[in-house]
Amino acid sequence: MSGPEAVARQVRARRAGALPSEGGPLYGLVLAGGKSRRMGRPKWALEYHGEAHALHLREMLTEHCELAFLSLRPDQAAEPGVAGVPLVVDAVEDLGPLGGILSAMRLHPGAAWLVLACDLPFVSHATLQHLLARRQRASLATAYRSPQDGLPEPLCAIYEPSALRRLEEAAGDGRRCPRKVLIDAGATLIDSLDARELTNANLPTEYELALASLARGDRMTQAKSVTIDYFAVLREARGEARETLETAAATAAELYEELRARHGFPLPRSVLRVAVNDDFVPWEHELRGGDRVSFIPPVAGG
Repeated sequence: MSGPEAVARQVRARRAGALPSEGGPLYGLVLAGGKSRRMGRPKWALEYHGEAHALHLREMLTEHCELAFLSLRPDQAAEPGVAGVPLVVDAVEDLGPLGGILSAMRLHPGAAWLVLACDLPFVSHATLQHLLARRQRASLATAYRSPQDGLPEPLCAIYEPSALRRLEEAAGDGRRCPRKVLIDAGATLIDSLDARELTNANLPTEYELALASLARGDRMTQAKSVTIDYFAVLREARGEARETLETAAATAAELYEELRARHGFPLPRSVLRVAVNDDFVPWEHELRGGDRVSFIPPVAGG
């Protein structure tokens, strides 16, 4: 941890205006130590709201937690952009997000932690308040349920002090996935107010789409059920011709980029055509619940 003067200022501010925590403090943690290989530049420093997004999220957390920290790799701790910011520096290597959460819990083992990934462009105070209001302290963790697969969203969740032992066990076994820890522990799962707020931006195209959406002032959209038909190389890549899923994508373009990130589709959007309910539409076409969407590659596959 670094930035002791910043920590002291934050403690004084919280004491002046915040309600005390029951049963131990609640701290906030923004996971910003990923290597951002798919994005091609540090995700923590991308700007959606006029400043590095990890710093924006940390400021949000200060309104809900007694202290809020950035989680970084040791080689990031000296970067000018984080000077004076309270940090948790990874004490364990090569464990990804699990290592960041574990490092924070080792540093303050009596605290609960509200954890956020730094790649959530749309997350709002309402989503944090909704999570806090449904927090189950007797559970190892309280997390949102993924609208895509119903599994825990481990990077928008509250980890109770009792989670430390489970995370230590996972690290000792070389396991990297905090989602599996939450599944095995039977974490409390809740439904989100707005599933789009849990959407990650991991690729440059997703970053640009998120920027455009925020610039337009788009309202967050509720998750909807759509059916997707796959053809040719997309069907081969997916391993099936059709699937039905819940998505928060507002447009056909956003849906394809979501699927491309999830399934590793090789084709860029520029070489495809899209049809909704058997009619060709522009990529900006707004999706509705119950739509049937077809992504149609070139005849030769690209």
